[in-house]
Amino acid sequence: KHLLGPMGRVMQDNGWKRSGAAAPFRKIVKMIRQWPGVLTQAEGMLQVACALRLGKGVFVTMEHLEPPVARVWAAGDWFIDQAQRLLVNMTRGVHLPERAFNLLASNEEMRISSFDLFADLLPERPSVVFAGAHQGAVVTTLMGIMPGAKIHAFEADRFVFEEFMIHLGKHERVTATHAALFHRDGMILDFKTRDGQGSQSTLFTPTKLFEETWPWVNWGTTTKIKTVALEPWARRQGVKSFDFIYLDIECAELAALQGARHLLANVTIIHMEVSTVPLCEGGPLWPEVQRFLTSRGFRIMVQPPKPWDVRTDITAVRWPFLAHGRG
Repeated sequence: KHLLGPMGRVMQDNGWKRSGAAAPFRKIVKMIRQWPGVLTQAEGMLQVACALRLGKGVFVTMEHLEPPVARVWAAGDWFIDQAQRLLVNMTRGVHLPERAFNLLASNEEMRISSFDLFADLLPERPSVVFAGAHQGAVVTTLMGIMPGAKIHAFEADRFVFEEFMIHLGKHERVTATHAALFHRDGMILDFKTRDGQGSQSTLFTPTKLFEETWPWVNWGTTTKIKTVALEPWARRQGVKSFDFIYLDIECAELAALQGARHLLANVTIIHMEVSTVPLCEGGPLWPEVQRFLTSRGFRIMVQPPKPWDVRTDITAVRWPFLAHGRG
């Protein structure tokens, strides 16, 4: 109520033909920037973003003024960016207060598939573990958002690893390893593939529920793969620490974290897929993963609203959180 009233008047005064997504909201921005305290200002920015995200229908009633949906979403993105910038600038180099943590979590819930927030909270040149690198599309996106990142990519499926090497194998910021992350180093295990079709290769035996959930998945060759535990691998490679771990490895995420051992102590952010129902024989479910993360000093920052899908993404951060910032 406090924001939508002025928003409607400003939109009618200025229309939607001005350049810049936030042009119709100048007065609101000016008003918010006069509020006392950075946290209060960031909350105001996020309130506007939520109104734009969730209340687009409100605009239809404003004397038949119905802005293009794309412009509404662009304006929402702008307000999210403003809130994020305020919070990151405020917390750079100091411990993140509880209230700021919750605001950043709200921010990322609106852009759960984005690496933008991670980039702002990590060091300028983060050391990144990316397991489940597939053909390199998501790795390429991450490098665009984190131009200083060093990517340690792991892919166990030999069919898609060949494609990854074609795309990124010679990139100076990428080290690529054909192996399966696991809690033990140097094992030789069976590995189910789809012969390069899709991305659901796994160390585990799929359950009946897996087959019922994805009946179109046809398994191909079962190969042998060598396992890698992150801590001994890092020691061999001369890698001192990791800042960000991204895991999409079909039920082996917890095993990969266990293999990192003491290196988890330096990790700031973990983004991973987790299972909420038994999809893999012997594969851990979310409660077990959550207990492990909590015991290692992590706090769940982002998780989707329930009811959850059988596989879902979560983001965990070390807590108390130290915001590095990128300058």
